[in-house]
Amino acid sequence: MILYHGSYTEIEKIDLSKSATGKDFGRGFYTTTINKHAIAMAKREGDKRRCKGVVSTFEFNYEDVFSNERYNTLSFKDYSPEWLDFIDINRSNEEKRQAHNYDIVEGPIADDWVSQNMPLYKSGKISRKQFISDLCYKGGLTHQICFCTLKSLETIERISLETSIQKGRIASSITCNLEINDRLSEKNAQELFYNSETFKKLSDENTKLYTKNWKEIYEMLKAEVETVNKIAGVSRRNLQKKEKSNE
Repeated sequence: MILYHGSYTEIEKIDLSKSATGKDFGRGFYTTTINKHAIAMAKREGDKRRCKGVVSTFEFNYEDVFSNERYNTLSFKDYSPEWLDFIDINRSNEEKRQAHNYDIVEGPIADDWVSQNMPLYKSGKISRKQFISDLCYKGGLTHQICFCTLKSLETIERISLETSIQKGRIASSITCNLEINDRLSEKNAQELFYNSETFKKLSDENTKLYTKNWKEIYEMLKAEVETVNKIAGVSRRNLQKKEKSNE
């Protein structure tokens, strides 16, 4: 997964001590999967300081991290009463100490509409049900992932935007060819590629594999699959022989 962070300056090293209080998910380093939102944030931050904003790009293995018990994660898939309560707790917290103990939190963004109407909700003039209903009606697609602890920062890696775009192009070309030439469904093609050792090598910038033609990487993947199938075939034959000898 590619994450974006918009700011007035390029982020080479994340410093959580500079994180502000009273934000949606508490103090932390905020990112998004939606590039245009990061671009808009970069422009706003740049305008404040009369400079050109910058979007920094990071790589994040979402599935592995959110399924890893090492990290305490929380995910809100959409606007919900639980999301609203969590936003309220964090936005009301003016202390440097977090109001929660999560390493990483994911969910929708509380935009200006939320800020403007939160006092009405807290005073009881708008019910929680109505607040969420109105928000879902007027809200567009938003997304943010907040890295709240030092431990969480080990899960993301700074990459160049050009590199991530090139990796995406290679991945798209390979999965499309798996669908066309190997007659795999879109889901099976993606599972085959993204679970392969070839993809792991492509993801590692140190291998410089992303500088090669996608066809060469496609052939690497086919060779890997052929080897795996041969090993699986040998294992099945050995198991069959063992079963026969035990009869």
